[in-house]
Amino acid sequence: MNRHLCAGIALLTLATPTFAQTAPTPDKTYVPAAEIAAMIAKAESDPRAATTVITQPLLQLAPYRPIIHRRMTPAGADIHEKQAEFFFVIRGSGTLTTGGKMVRAAVAAGAPPPPASIEGGTDRKVAKGDFFVVPENTPHQFTAIDGELVLISMHVPRAPAAQ
Repeated sequence: MNRHLCAGIALLTLATPTFAQTAPTPDKTYVPAAEIAAMIAKAESDPRAATTVITQPLLQLAPYRPIIHRRMTPAGADIHEKQAEFFFVIRGSGTLTTGGKMVRAAVAAGAPPPPASIEGGTDRKVAKGDFFVVPENTPHQFTAIDGELVLISMHVPRAPAAQ
């Protein structure tokens, strides 16, 4: 796990545009492997873990904020209009659906909206050690989880256009 985890963090770091790296801040910028393992263990022991995506911030250097996710079940679709989302799979596997059209079922007035889904997207199997990016403005959803899926994700804003 450590070799794959280090590779994923390195890839996330290399994928970070240099324009956004500013002077050091008091934000947390390093997380040792033992702390990451403890965060995953904490997510595993969360009583909501069987039905809810458990997320924990990994570290922070504005505007970047990598997060550990532990999923046991699929969740609703998402889209980020101005940010790509980078993922590294630490453990487990599942199916990622991207593209297509994000849709929501109709609900009665005052009822909470149901999770969004994707119509006409492309499915891709993802597993331990995989690294992938979902470009900005692209619907995406983990539509199947094979037991569990533990990942690190990070939203990355697009660099401003050169003038």
